[in-house]
Amino acid sequence: MTTYCTDTEILRQAKSIFSATLMIRDRMFRVHVENINKQIRKRGFAELSIPQLHMLMAIRKGKEVNMSELADLLDVSPPSVSAMVDRLVEKGIIFREHSKKDRRKVVVRVSPVAEKEFAEFERNAMESFVELIKKIGPETTNAWCTVLEKVKAVIEQEY
Repeated sequence: MTTYCTDTEILRQAKSIFSATLMIRDRMFRVHVENINKQIRKRGFAELSIPQLHMLMAIRKGKEVNMSELADLLDVSPPSVSAMVDRLVEKGIIFREHSKKDRRKVVVRVSPVAEKEFAEFERNAMESFVELIKKIGPETTNAWCTVLEKVKAVIEQEY
């Protein structure tokens, strides 16, 4: 029977995982910045802040999100969300409409033009991951996928 590692070993592993996660996040951020520079600025979506990008990702994930849900998802105040939404509506990146489920609620959605741009974002990000996976090889990739599925399951149980 094998015993689990010591607290020192757990701390070393946690630091290693944390460091690798930051590197992956930085890689994805670089891909997004490159996309912004190449595509979005050409189409008038310039000067999106990181909080605005986070908002757009949250809206896209939820498909139909009202303002209070968006404030909760982003952990900001409803007036802050409202101001951010107003700016993105002015740019034509998102729009407000009545909910199809409850006509009394107003929800926000990503505009079709912006949705097309974000789909291109995701394709480029996926290409970046494909390159990484080719470099690390199938055996390591399979092990990584197994670990990430377990991590995902644990995190999903927390919510």
